[in-house]
Amino acid sequence: MITQRQMSLYDYFNQGEFWQPKQPGERVRIADMDLEWRYNASRWLERRAAHFADLFSWAQFAALLGFQSSGLALSDHNADCVVDGMLRDDEERERDPLAWLRSTALYRALVADLPTCSAQLDAIADRAKHWADCPVRSGGGDCRCEDISPERATS
Repeated sequence: MITQRQMSLYDYFNQGEFWQPKQPGERVRIADMDLEWRYNASRWLERRAAHFADLFSWAQFAALLGFQSSGLALSDHNADCVVDGMLRDDEERERDPLAWLRSTALYRALVADLPTCSAQLDAIADRAKHWADCPVRSGGGDCRCEDISPERATS
């Protein structure tokens, strides 16, 4: 785990290098996450796509306000053009939050190496479901309990 200052939500969804677990300030390199964890993370984001789309809109406007209050502010005309574009983006996110989520760098990095074959993906989903609340597994590596048999993992 890498501990650093928290990224803004706007920056977080526009990057594909780190996953932010529940603990504030901790980050994990997505490249270091196993497939099951990445699968769970991507599905967790999908279930909350509408919520994150709303938050992202607010974060995007906050980033613009921060920029405008710095010494590098846009002219009024350019700021109006940027805001108009942001409002159009908001409408698109509201119309289809899942499509927006799937277009983000964060989501694309999480699903980049997941298999496209449904049988392989089902096996990862099966292990991911078990690993999410496995009492034996701690962090990385396979669990050692007998809840997942080789036959179940390949079916």
